[in-house]
Amino acid sequence: MLEELVDLAMSPRFALEARKAIAAGNPQVTRPEVRRLVEERLPTADADDWRRLVELHLHLNDRVALRGLAARVEKGEDPEVREVGQDVLAWLSEDS
Repeated sequence: MLEELVDLAMSPRFALEARKAIAAGNPQVTRPEVRRLVEERLPTADADDWRRLVELHLHLNDRVALRGLAARVEKGEDPEVREVGQDVLAWLSEDS
């Protein structure tokens, strides 16, 4: 079921409700699994997908995953995806 919720978290129409449902679970269980599921989706993700996946990690307050995503997109070729990474870094620096 978590896999379907992560897919829904990438949909603008259902993203918020899916994030809420995922966040209702035990973070020690859901965070590692969400990280794995997000990693599976990144190779084919466009900038909008990246943003939704970042928003999912933000909702889960998963700073480890956010740092990893930010570091990964800094070296990316797509300027829109790099912008998502810059937004993550800005959020992390503001929240420190």
